[in-house]
Parts: sequence; C-alpha cells; structure tokens
Amino acid sequence: RNSYVGNISVFSDMENQLRQGHNVVLMSNHQTEADPAVIALSLERSNPWISENIVYVAGDRVLTDPLCKPFSMGRSVCIIMLNCCFCFLLILLPESISHLNIFS
Repeated sequence: RNSYVGNISVFSDMENQLRQGHNVVLMSNHQTEADPAVIALSLERSNPWISENIVYVAGDRVLTDPLCKPFSMGRSVCIIMLNCCFCFLLILLPESISHLNIFS
C-alpha cells in the first residue's frame, strides 16, 4: 500500500520518446525473475502504454526453471539461449507463449 514509483516523470518522458519513434533501453544488473511483473504492475496506472509494450531480455532460464517461469508469463520476452558455442535468439510474445508446453 505504501509502494510508489520514484521519478515517475522519467517514465512519462520515455513514453513520449517511444511514441515519437525513438528507442529507449533500460538496463539493470542482476535482474531478478520478478522484475518484469513488478515493472509492469508498477507502471500500469501511470504509464499503461509502456507497461503493455515493454520487451524484456532474459536467458532461457525463464522458460526452463519452474520457479522463474510464472514471472515471465504474459510478458513479451526476448530470450537468449546459449548452448555450447551457439547462441539462439528467441522472441516470444505473450500470445505465442500460451501454447508452448515444451518448456513446462
């Protein structure tokens, strides 16, 4: 009940830039599995457009780890899968994740 988003004007500026066609990149170190859900829920009232259209970058753990997977469901995720010396880039939109049971 006492949580708030500080510097909310920064997100309004970002939304204006995005609507003008510019790119905005938010970077964090040591992202937690809950970050996509927390960011979306924190911005859904003040900046619903950002909350609905943000794309997250994550490793394949968000699909394979049963504790991580629920936090990424319903989000647009760009997944980077590393396997030996190959790097695969998989972009999943919320509507395409629902029928993928291979990662369950």
